[in-house]
Amino acid sequence: MTMVISMVGWVIQLRKYVFKPAINSSRESSLAGVYARLYANGKYFVEQYERYYYYNNTYSSINYDYDIKQVEGGVLMGIQLIFSEKLSLDLFAGGGLHDSDFDHKPIDIDFYSPDRGYTGIVPKIGFDIGVSF
Repeated sequence: MTMVISMVGWVIQLRKYVFKPAINSSRESSLAGVYARLYANGKYFVEQYERYYYYNNTYSSINYDYDIKQVEGGVLMGIQLIFSEKLSLDLFAGGGLHDSDFDHKPIDIDFYSPDRGYTGIVPKIGFDIGVSF
């Protein structure tokens, strides 16, 4: 079986800083502190599968093409710490809603990445490390 995936995506976020913690109070950056964030993102996948079958002593193949459209939105809370002009750390947690829509997906195809077909609640927890050159 061979698989080809093409993807296009977008992300929008709105971040509101609530207050600065004491460890960052001496910093002059307005992009540090505890924040609330609304986010939305969307993705569009085009997947092509070629599946090989062996029947009556011959090999044959069938091509499957389908599209997946995804939309996700939610709320995150976090803290961004700026250690110097060159280094920052962002810790966040929250969640949102995720919806996936298929354009004629074949029934017998399994996903290598199950999040492409998922519809429901999405928890999020993570961190970002920022380095400026």
